[in-house]
Amino acid sequence: MPGLIVFCPSILVSLQSLLPSFLRASQELCFMAITINLEGLESSAGSLQIRQHRVLVDRPEEKGGTDRGPMGGEYLVAGLAGCFYSNLVAAAEARAIDLSNIRIQASGELDGMPAKFTSIKLTVNAQGCEHGLLEKLCQLAEKGCIVANTLKTALSIEIAVV
Repeated sequence: MPGLIVFCPSILVSLQSLLPSFLRASQELCFMAITINLEGLESSAGSLQIRQHRVLVDRPEEKGGTDRGPMGGEYLVAGLAGCFYSNLVAAAEARAIDLSNIRIQASGELDGMPAKFTSIKLTVNAQGCEHGLLEKLCQLAEKGCIVANTLKTALSIEIAVV
């Protein structure tokens, strides 16, 4: 086990035998799966059922849609911003920090054929704590964000506090 210093071999064996059950138990405490159902409407519009919420997805008119909702790629960027935001609020609340006027701008850079996101930048602004502490809260929020944890294996995610 890298990084583990153990002086007694019997303790090491005990720790190694406990590790798989600990990891299974910790994974079971997390979301097991997220299921979203889409029902096609007319043209390119669709209705997404997410738990008890309904949202529309569509393409803009200039891309052949009816513009009844954001595109899927826009939801991807919005999903990162929303996930990050909820983790930022949770990190602040856990430390009794009263953040206010939280603003997050999320922008995704596209490249290639077919197009794909190559990076997403979140620009964060909030009141209620000093700049350095907000940066620390943002680091904690990024670590807890399942969307960031998923996407950063495929693209660059930058978080800037302004």
